[in-house]
Amino acid sequence: MTLFTWYDAAGNSIGNDQRLTLRIYGNFSLDVQPAGSIPCDQIPVSFFVETPILSLPAAVSAEPLCPDAASATITALTDFAEVDEIQWWFTALDGTQNQLINENNNESILAFKEGPYKVRTLNENKCLLGFDRVWLMQSMDAIRPDVAETYQVCPQYEFGPLIDRSIYGITNGIWTISWCLSFRSLNRDYRVDIV
Repeated sequence: MTLFTWYDAAGNSIGNDQRLTLRIYGNFSLDVQPAGSIPCDQIPVSFFVETPILSLPAAVSAEPLCPDAASATITALTDFAEVDEIQWWFTALDGTQNQLINENNNESILAFKEGPYKVRTLNENKCLLGFDRVWLMQSMDAIRPDVAETYQVCPQYEFGPLIDRSIYGITNGIWTISWCLSFRSLNRDYRVDIV
């Protein structure tokens, strides 16, 4: 029979079972002694338990899928030092989700089809750390507008940025801009001025 004694960093006994469940992290030690005899003169074995990373922000960046291009690059953005596995998924038009197994652990992939792509990052225990998705659509525009990385909108006055379509050679006909935030159209909520 064996006696187990677990200690925290301050030397306080925190358990006597063979297994120890922790709710805190840091320095600990374990002393194992034979039961029913004089304790051995030994120093407990010290160990360090790192704080687990239970989630990580993840983002996906995609190049445009231009009409004359066969593919577009989609890139995952996260702290890859903490990630054990990267999974890529594609959702078909019928709603079927397919894991792109050949793309596992690639930080960037080439996308050949229109539709939603998702990246999932997992830790060494195969637990989900983070995910993001992007909807890739083929552009039909011969002239692509230059857009900034970010724009400010004012929800109080329902005001958005001014886009001058004449600088793209478009003076008549139908030309629309859709503003989206987290895949939700903002056109009903904010005015976008097109001159």
